[in-house]
Amino acid sequence: MSSDFNTHTMQLNKMNKRIVIHAGPGKTGTSAIQHWLNSNCEALSSAGIYYPEHEIDTNNVSSGNLYSIYDRLSSGMLVLNTEKVASLKRDFINKSENILLLSSEFFFLRVVELHKVFPEAEFVFYLRNPLELIESNYNQSVKRQQNIEPFRLPETVNFKVFSVLTSLFEHEKKINITIQPYSNSQFFKGNIIQDLLKVVGVETLQVESTQVNSSYSLEALEFKRNANFFLDKNNSIELDLALQAYQLGEFNYSLMSPVTFSKHKLVLLEQMDVFIGKYNLSHLSNFRDELASLNQRVFKKQATSLKQLELVLLHIKQNHPLLFNILKQQVSGNKNYILPCADFYSLFNVETNGRSFDEKYKDHKQLTNTLLSPKVKNRVDVCREVGLFLEQRGHGSLANEFFETAYHIDPKRPLIIRKINAYYQAMSRKKDLVATPKSSIKQRISSAKKRFFNSKSSKT
Repeated sequence: MSSDFNTHTMQLNKMNKRIVIHAGPGKTGTSAIQHWLNSNCEALSSAGIYYPEHEIDTNNVSSGNLYSIYDRLSSGMLVLNTEKVASLKRDFINKSENILLLSSEFFFLRVVELHKVFPEAEFVFYLRNPLELIESNYNQSVKRQQNIEPFRLPETVNFKVFSVLTSLFEHEKKINITIQPYSNSQFFKGNIIQDLLKVVGVETLQVESTQVNSSYSLEALEFKRNANFFLDKNNSIELDLALQAYQLGEFNYSLMSPVTFSKHKLVLLEQMDVFIGKYNLSHLSNFRDELASLNQRVFKKQATSLKQLELVLLHIKQNHPLLFNILKQQVSGNKNYILPCADFYSLFNVETNGRSFDEKYKDHKQLTNTLLSPKVKNRVDVCREVGLFLEQRGHGSLANEFFETAYHIDPKRPLIIRKINAYYQAMSRKKDLVATPKSSIKQRISSAKKRFFNSKSSKT
């Protein structure tokens, strides 16, 4: 196979054909880029660019050209398929286009591997402000990964992309690397797609603004975080689509305190100065100065009022009645969660009557008194340790009794709240498995698509 790669490389060089690989990383406009490229293959072809088509989901989000050259094993591991690579190169050699453009954020951590099979390739990366990236990643986890946790800033904030790029600069000097700033003011024509096309060498194509994977308002984010307790994967996808269309509320917000923002910004500027100076990347100086003058968005505590949540729910009820009914049913059937917003249950007129204090919890409290020691002086800590001990040995129900006891003693312990919620989520999943016939992920996503678009068409 290596001889084939060498032959293809020689042919491409003789034909003056180029291969450009846009490698992200994630949260740097990859969804918008890939959606536009995939929707404009003919226009790209007329400009001399071959962009292999690929699938996109209902959010117009995809993994780009990942599966043009990779396979995903049943274990979830990605494996480079050299036969796909060879086939792609042969296709490119036989095409009239003189530039092969590939794009996927999953390529970011696989550049060295890709360079071995695409030694002639130029790799393009975008550099985004980590302070923006942290909040963007958190919001994405609530939107797509059903995260229920509050926003927490990591202990260290840095340009993680620097560690990857530094390794490439230091140890893989033969790789052709281009780094572009991720900033509307720095993009060519103020548009990241136009910017990438300019890097590729095409400035004549006109790009209309496109919005893919729209951001939530703070109110929509908090609604989704509470709803994540109740919805399965396919209904969560449908709710994500609905909340992206919700246009009320606060969009220009930050969950990071101003003091924390200022402290970390100074650290990031020092990192940027070292990186620019060490690798002679003077074209990033303007981006560095922009970062230095950047003002934080309006700081907001991560909370929202019942009235604001009611407006979000009204939007869902009016535009997605089937989804509303499913959510109401799930909320009504699962009353034991300790939600970020305690009023979320009341949105659906669900009475929870507080957390009942079972008589056996009194016995557990008495037990904790006998287990107190000089090292463990708090009854909550005793309940926690007993609960963890029982959980590890498969006694989930009994473990939860001790976690519930701990919650009654101190309702502000994040680990205890997580354990209680995890227990009731597991119980809910077991109940759903018994009540619902098994279906594939593709079938469930297809079902979500149909419900979403049927509800939209019924409104028009």
